[in-house]
Amino acid sequence: MDPIRGARRVANGEWMERAAAAGMIARGVLHAIIGTSALLLSFGKGGGLLDSAQAAKQVQRQPLGDALLVALGIGLVCYGVWRIAQGAFGHGTSGDNPKKVAAKRIGRALSGLAHVAVAVSAFQSARGSGGGSRNSWVHQVLAWDGGRWLVVAVGVGFVGFGFYQLYRAVTAKFRKELDTGSMSRTEETWAIRVGRFGLAARGVVLPIVGWMLIRAGMNANAAEAKGTGAALREIATSSWGHILLPVVAAGFISYALYMFVNARYHRDLMQA
Repeated sequence: MDPIRGARRVANGEWMERAAAAGMIARGVLHAIIGTSALLLSFGKGGGLLDSAQAAKQVQRQPLGDALLVALGIGLVCYGVWRIAQGAFGHGTSGDNPKKVAAKRIGRALSGLAHVAVAVSAFQSARGSGGGSRNSWVHQVLAWDGGRWLVVAVGVGFVGFGFYQLYRAVTAKFRKELDTGSMSRTEETWAIRVGRFGLAARGVVLPIVGWMLIRAGMNANAAEAKGTGAALREIATSSWGHILLPVVAAGFISYALYMFVNARYHRDLMQA
């Protein structure tokens, strides 16, 4: 049996569908924690401005926290495996631009690797061995020959992906990723609304994260590489921060709901 054909068959199998759903739930949980914490802070009720790794550690502070953290880590691994499978075996339609398809594959694979990295951090925390920070991998890459330009390239990718999220929010093209035929009219309407709001919020935050990575690469300074929490802090300290922060925070909660909807109604795994 052709191993590539066998791998493709596995990637399109029922277990991958379940893995993708579990991963979307885990991803939704992280966004819900980040958004809720930022929303509470914006109203002076405590909370904080967290990145994904810090949000995972919030899970550990709950009753049965270690078990919940491991479950979250497994979900993120599932999401990562699904995204990597999309990168390896996903394909466009016959009319799609080959460069566009290649860019999507690379983006999906990188997204998968990033989620696996967060999962590793979660497992390390559950074991009590700590976890890596965003600038730890940047520090390692900067030590490579030409590593600073790789960090810059990753930052540019974040900026581009953020603008792509805004494009998806405006056009609502993500609708085709949902099995809307299985939804009621009301469910479909709200699924599109929470999706657009959530994607728009990410479209605001990701370019800021990308710009921080670009600066870290240009200045060869890993300490300048920050995550979602720092991006939210930039928003909070801006002129309109008292308005923008609660809106973006609510958008992250909306994106969490969108992930939960996807876990139930997603379709066409290799194309979503």
